[in-house]
Amino acid sequence: MLSRSSSPRRRRRRAVAVAAAGALPRAGPSFQGLGCSMRACVIDGRASSG
Repeated sequence: MLSRSSSPRRRRRRAVAVAAAGALPRAGPSFQGLGCSMRACVIDGRASSG
């Protein structure tokens, strides 16, 4: 039962991550201020690419 409950929850978490990733480039410096080096690196790379 726990396994089944974890499945949908994990999917929702992934959707939130995807939505956040889409808003990251829009936030740009805002997200960097949060203190996410790994994500900031990805944003910097994507922003540099254009």
